[in-house]
Amino acid sequence: GTPASIDKDFFTKLFDRLNGFILEQEQSALNAIFENNPALRELLGIEGEAIDPAEELGIPEYWNAENTSQRIVDFATSFFAASGQETKEFGKTIIAAVKQGFKEANEIIGNLPGAAGRLIEQTQQMTLEKLDNWVEEQSGDDAASVA
Repeated sequence: GTPASIDKDFFTKLFDRLNGFILEQEQSALNAIFENNPALRELLGIEGEAIDPAEELGIPEYWNAENTSQRIVDFATSFFAASGQETKEFGKTIIAAVKQGFKEANEIIGNLPGAAGRLIEQTQQMTLEKLDNWVEEQSGDDAASVA
């Protein structure tokens, strides 16, 4: 095994990288919203009929909740081999880190109204669901809910 101090240092660095990555993804998505929608201030206060907030905001598909959540999951799970943890233990650790990353990103960005807020909420929900599914697939246990 690895000494606890090394594990703590590894996971501290991992949390910092995940938090930075999530914030970068959210900020980039918001930048895409602002660039592609000059009437954003008006639209933010209007609840639209579109199911997909990204479509409602007119941002590229790259930044929709499905694609952004997948990038976050791919980034987060890429640390599995280096963690030296069992699947479920890593799943709990990484889900906690991702939740913390979203919390910190949301503290910086603030609560956005309308479609922009729904896009961020959908991205977080999809990310956590995909991480839970990843743990289930990796562990071969259909009842492995760790979120």
